[in-house]
Amino acid sequence: LDIGFVRSQTEIALLELYGDYPRGHLSRYTAIYSSLSSSYDLEFDGNTAVATPFPVTEEEDPRSAGLLDSLTTVAFEKNEKPRLRGMEVASASTQMVHSEQMAELAGPIRLFPAGTNQSLLQLKNECGYDLSDAVVIHRRASRDGKDRLRGCWLGLVRKGASVMLRWSDVSLPGKGLPYAEERRRAAQTDYHARLNVDPLLRLAFRFPDADDPLHGMRDEYRLIARIDDWLPGAAASPTASQRAGATVVLGRLRLADAPFPEVDANSPSDVTDDKSRNAYDEELEAASSP
Repeated sequence: LDIGFVRSQTEIALLELYGDYPRGHLSRYTAIYSSLSSSYDLEFDGNTAVATPFPVTEEEDPRSAGLLDSLTTVAFEKNEKPRLRGMEVASASTQMVHSEQMAELAGPIRLFPAGTNQSLLQLKNECGYDLSDAVVIHRRASRDGKDRLRGCWLGLVRKGASVMLRWSDVSLPGKGLPYAEERRRAAQTDYHARLNVDPLLRLAFRFPDADDPLHGMRDEYRLIARIDDWLPGAAASPTASQRAGATVVLGRLRLADAPFPEVDANSPSDVTDDKSRNAYDEELEAASSP
């Protein structure tokens, strides 16, 4: 019967980078579709990868009801390469896989002063990939919780290119993304078929609340961009004839120095009535009581 046969693979990933390091943490969310029931293996480069299928319920995908009638077992093994083996995909259904690994890039994404002027900053893309819709956000946190946000729209930053950062005040909308008009124009001139990763981009723009213990007086320079492709390092077998992917890049380019350590304001004896008691005595007393 000429009913057609197709395999497709769609991947959305998050690549997290720090400072001048050429390695990053890569989280992949991969959807594999098959028009006929198939068993898949996924193999990863390097020895840092871990992977597991998403659980599928009948409510999420009624077409998977036949697969739910019996349990299936997958195996994650590390021999020469990490491999997720025996993942079943029912006919005309989609199975999703969550995997994480350390990704080796061609180089870092660097933020450094332009010449002797420390306030004039320059960004250089040495990661080996073109960055689309690139934005650098600078958060200057204050003790009263009122952060000042400055932004710089860079747009397309080619691999190997350097760009100067020109700042302007920016606010993060409750819905949508900052620089909406610039994004719309960039999408019109891009020949790539873009996946919708706006929900993940909105998470990348989120900063901790003022009561976060790591908030403090930290200044942070954060790069947020997208790579309209999947990154190498993972291969599914059998291969899919149709593939699509997008990678969100979250680069913490620079953080403020940690505060200088200070002496605690109080000692345990300042806040206890019984100066002779300590935690060890209290544990012994609690253990001996009925």
